[in-house]
Formats: sequence, structure tokens, C-alpha cells
Amino acid sequence: MTSGPWNELDEEIKPQVDFIDDFRMRWDWNERAREIIADYGDQVDYMVMLSHLGHGTDVALATLLTASILC
Repeated sequence: MTSGPWNELDEEIKPQVDFIDDFRMRWDWNERAREIIADYGDQVDYMVMLSHLGHGTDVALATLLTASILC
């Protein structure tokens, strides 16, 4: 998972269109992570996420997903 692109003012932007040909962009990381866990969770013992979202977003996402998995 990666963050959206950044502009010249060091601000993250969320484009409304895909900007890489033949590559679908998604900015709903929480929902996408839940989908991946639902699709593959019963096939693996461990799942590792490699992301470039930033430490704060990674921690928030892990906390949210851990809480939803344990409930």
C-alpha cells in the first residue's frame, strides 16, 4: 500500500482518476486491507503488510484491523 501522490507544496493529493495506465488506484486502505484479510486470511498463518503510508497511518491501520479481527 502506498500513499497518494504529493504536490509541490508537500501536500498529499487524492486524484479522482488513475494516473498509471492499466493500474487501478484505491485510496480506501482500511477497506482494502479488510478485503485482503477476508480473501486470504484462512489460507495463511501470518500476513505481513508492506506499506509506504507513513508510520502514523500504519499504526492506525494495524490498530483498527487488529481490533476488528479480534472482535
